[in-house]
Amino acid sequence: MKGLKRGLRAQSVALPTENRDEFDQIHASLQKSLPAPKPVEQALVDHAVIAQWKLVRAEVFEGECYAAQPDPIV
Repeated sequence: MKGLKRGLRAQSVALPTENRDEFDQIHASLQKSLPAPKPVEQALVDHAVIAQWKLVRAEVFEGECYAAQPDPIV
């Protein structure tokens, strides 16, 4: 598992085609909302930001799929 490069458990959240600075800004803004978070709170912030980032990625991908094939067979 240590060498995993992509997927839900990848070592890097942002893909090479994505803006890592944007991810860091989102993380920093959420981090600022907690004064001196405890380790468990820090972990929850990290997981929340990662989940949001991947959700947006999935939504973009879904939009691209529908643009490529507007009437998918269900």
